[in-house]
Amino acid sequence: MVAATSVLGVTIALLVSGVTVSGVEPTNVAAFARAGMLTALVATVGFSAVGWLLREDSTNRGARLLSASRRQNFHSRQWRYLALSAILGAALALVYAVSSASVITGEPILALTLTEFRIFISQVGLGRALLIVIFGACVVAGMAVASIIRPSMKWAVPAVCISILSLIAVPLSGHGSHESVTSGFVAVHVIAAALWCGLLAALAATARSRIEWAVGLPRFSQVAGWCVLIVALSGVGSAILLSDSLAALVASGYGRVVLAKAFLLVSLVLGGWWWRKHWIEPVSRHKVDSVVTIRRSAIEIAVMVLAIGFAAVLALTVEPTTVTK
Repeated sequence: MVAATSVLGVTIALLVSGVTVSGVEPTNVAAFARAGMLTALVATVGFSAVGWLLREDSTNRGARLLSASRRQNFHSRQWRYLALSAILGAALALVYAVSSASVITGEPILALTLTEFRIFISQVGLGRALLIVIFGACVVAGMAVASIIRPSMKWAVPAVCISILSLIAVPLSGHGSHESVTSGFVAVHVIAAALWCGLLAALAATARSRIEWAVGLPRFSQVAGWCVLIVALSGVGSAILLSDSLAALVASGYGRVVLAKAFLLVSLVLGGWWWRKHWIEPVSRHKVDSVVTIRRSAIEIAVMVLAIGFAAVLALTVEPTTVTK
């Protein structure tokens, strides 16, 4: 479902931006690979941090009721999924690197030489950023495997830090990297969005019982509220800095994708408000079956993945300030 939603998001965003979607063009391959890579890296951030939602807390009744064996099983699932998402992120980053090198050189993907690819990853900003992504994702995967083998090892904090650094490397190498203030907005925007989307996805994948949801979901809701605020403010700030006017924003492919992404954000905020009002309290009282909770989470995650697909296409569109100059 996640893969299909990501493909749908990229396709819609390409059509909105005016990019032709036909055949296996390097540009289209790069867009889909970037969306898949970002989705995997967001999941990696979520899986590396999701253990915090079920942390021990003597003041939390649900956390006190969570048995040691259940908590251990939760963390075991967390590390396994983290290893898978990190490896997938590294693989898709490699595909994105090859397709991007093909776009820059003008060569078909299968005709790209090793020398051209080496020049891309060593001399082009995007190539160097993708090298960081691949290396960082592999390191996180190694930490996850080490935690599976030796559960006593504490790799959560380093894994979160490296996951976040890997995630923001590519966005900072693309649009907005020419101005330090805009780069700050982009970094904050990406990190907040990753925690918001990634934590919910990770919780949906790892929580298996009502008590795990009763402990984790209210804590996620608190984090999500701050993340939504940061995502909205940083997104507005970045859009203002990158656009001369609202008319210029609407007239450009970049602007139309930004507006479509903003629409998805508003939908997520309204949906999150409704969930918080009608869903969080029953879950915290163990009154909602875990299957129902996972199903509801899947709906919100699907919209989030659509937004990630839109974000991936932003790198392929021309910023409005560039058009007007």
